[in-house]
Amino acid sequence: MGKRDDTSHEPVEKIIELRLPSKLGYERVAMDTASSLARRMGFHEDRVEALKTAISEAVTNAIEHGNQHDAAMKVVVLLTARDDELIISVADQGRKILDQG
Repeated sequence: MGKRDDTSHEPVEKIIELRLPSKLGYERVAMDTASSLARRMGFHEDRVEALKTAISEAVTNAIEHGNQHDAAMKVVVLLTARDDELIISVADQGRKILDQG
């Protein structure tokens, strides 16, 4: 029977899910959450500012273009922190555009 290697490093993953109404102003919730997490992870301030801009644009686009300002539809922001990596996804509930080709 093999001996377990207790020195192996399994990545620790933390996931935060935000479900926001499609109303302008709620992009700030995503910005604040993401920037706070990035700072806690040790990101440099210039990267935090770039992250805030990117997430604000993505959530605003989801509100305006994806969900067409329908407050009943949600924008889902998923923040996945893994070691020194932060993965962010933004999804809306708007209609899917089918390939017409």
